[in-house]
Amino acid sequence: MKDLIIPLRVMQGGSRHMNVEDIPAAQTIRQVLKKIDAELALVSGEYLANRGVYRLIVAGHGGREAVVEFSREFLDDIRDNRERPSSTYSRELNEKLEEALWTPVRRSGLTGYDESSLKRLVLEFVFEATKRNESVHKYNTIGRGVRGRFEDWTKTTLTAEEKETLIWVWDELMRLRLISPTGTDSAEPDNWVKLTEAGRATLEQRTFAQRPSLASAKMTELRANTASRESDPFEFDVAISFAGRQRPQAEEIAQYLKDAGVKVFYDKYEQSDLWGKDLYAHLTEVYQKKARYCLMLVSSQYAERVWPTLERRAAQARALSEKGEYILPVRFDDTEIPGLLNTIGYISFSEFGVEAVCKLLLEKLVGASNEAPIRHQTKLVLPPDPPEYWTQRNKLPTTEIFQKIVSQPRWCIWIRPTEFKTARFRSLDQCKAFMQSSSVSVGSLIPYPLVSRRGIPETGDEWIAGETDSSRPRERWNLFRSGQFVHYRAFDIERHPEKIHVLEILDTVTQAFEFAARLAQAGALSGDTAITFDLLDVEALGLTWPADQFGYADVVPRECWCQDKHISVSRVIPSEELDSRKRRAAYEAVIEIYSKFRWLNPPHEKLEAEQARRFASIN
Repeated sequence: MKDLIIPLRVMQGGSRHMNVEDIPAAQTIRQVLKKIDAELALVSGEYLANRGVYRLIVAGHGGREAVVEFSREFLDDIRDNRERPSSTYSRELNEKLEEALWTPVRRSGLTGYDESSLKRLVLEFVFEATKRNESVHKYNTIGRGVRGRFEDWTKTTLTAEEKETLIWVWDELMRLRLISPTGTDSAEPDNWVKLTEAGRATLEQRTFAQRPSLASAKMTELRANTASRESDPFEFDVAISFAGRQRPQAEEIAQYLKDAGVKVFYDKYEQSDLWGKDLYAHLTEVYQKKARYCLMLVSSQYAERVWPTLERRAAQARALSEKGEYILPVRFDDTEIPGLLNTIGYISFSEFGVEAVCKLLLEKLVGASNEAPIRHQTKLVLPPDPPEYWTQRNKLPTTEIFQKIVSQPRWCIWIRPTEFKTARFRSLDQCKAFMQSSSVSVGSLIPYPLVSRRGIPETGDEWIAGETDSSRPRERWNLFRSGQFVHYRAFDIERHPEKIHVLEILDTVTQAFEFAARLAQAGALSGDTAITFDLLDVEALGLTWPADQFGYADVVPRECWCQDKHISVSRVIPSEELDSRKRRAAYEAVIEIYSKFRWLNPPHEKLEAEQARRFASIN
């Protein structure tokens, strides 16, 4: 593999400006840039034939631009690579491309300059000057009312605020003894500096915080405590959620914690694992299930970006289920984040910095290891269902209408307490009275479930049932005295062949949660309630949400269709909390169902508004 990044030189002819799309591996370069920060863009390129390199211009925040050059051989290697993404060769190509892009992006301030990024850049500046046997003076570097050498080196112009930060960073590096006076100038002994051995080590480690000597001991204690349990339920101690502009701080925190023995989810550490995966589903699982804590770096950029919003929603779904804290916010500014209450305790990064944040997190991790495992209020992993439920279901008769339902794409919605009791309803008459008074009827929606006004037509030894074939769609339901409710309903795909309407999923799931809440209010559900949504025989079906009355435009992209024959989404919620949390839990389940159809970026504000409007008549 040839050298991939070429030192920048002044172009002297033999160049050919080109369409960005004609640059080899342009799409891959764009993907890597978006991974670094959503606002980075590949804006132009040219081929320097006399040198055999491509010169690319990358634009970022504040109108800043960076120049990066790649050898023709390297970009051809990426374009022509046909090996699996998980192969060693593919991973090497991807890592080298990302590193080559990240270096000029960071140096040119395309994601913004802050304390952490400036610390590293100053150390690199001093290091390179030292290698050239050049002296480094504080105010020559920063510039007093004029352009400083640091700006010449980065090829950018710092704002007044950034210059103030640079002055503070210089003094902080002196305090940490990462740079120190040369001792060669008695007139200005503190202003001429050199890189210390600690500074060199910091550059090699890619981190700037001083590591506490107790960190390893604390994590040894944590590991001992978690090992003493039957198993540690979490793959990661902490998952870091951040926007691209906070990547320098996130990386510094991640490295600090990693060196201290903490199991950290940080995207750059998981590149080989993330490559090729459905990131929507995988990141949702990480931030909702796999980490003990979510460290959320909150900023204005965090509120605006797509992937941080996904991570936040997953973390908030988990937070709703915890009796202890899960989201640990670190604020970079006062931006309000949807769903993050002002009453949640937070710390300010400007006041604490990397080292103090990490120390507090270590203390919290050790404290958590000494506590009993926290009981989730909303569980995404179901406990084993009592076999008595299946015994009851296996005794149900097969009717002609039921056979018609199971011959087409359909729902199977199953609501039950996680603990089996034979008689949660005192009698079948009580079951009938409940069904006749508790069907969820909202506006023009089909009632859930549909209960005949003429009464309950079918009863068994321990169940009642209802079914319909006269209205669209077909359905059949059973309610048992045990509190178990099983509902089959065909999808309404006659109006939209080979597609399921987005709002049918939203309505059905929301109605089902409302019905479960009514079961709980009637005393038929206690302890934990499990709700499972099975979508059966849905392979190759797509989602649709027509954007006009003629159906020419659709909110859902055409590529959003299901590759699986059956899909399943489940939740477990304390019965006493069903009524207060039914809307939010329903919405999170709906979004997970959409993801199974590969609809990864649904319009959340529009969907939440639809849910609120359609169910406004129900508290």
